[in-house]
Amino acid sequence: MKVDDDDFWKRPSQLEELEATRRETEQLHSRAWRRNVAALLLMVILLGVVWLLRR
Repeated sequence: MKVDDDDFWKRPSQLEELEATRRETEQLHSRAWRRNVAALLLMVILLGVVWLLRR
């Protein structure tokens, strides 16, 4: 059985690419999560202000 050297040498770079992609995805998710929390907080504050003004 012949082992293809090209496959062996490709593996580390593919792993590095996968790791970089995973890191980018985590950053995007944490940024989106923070933005969603900020938007939710802003909506709650605005609803509270409107509720107080209408009382």
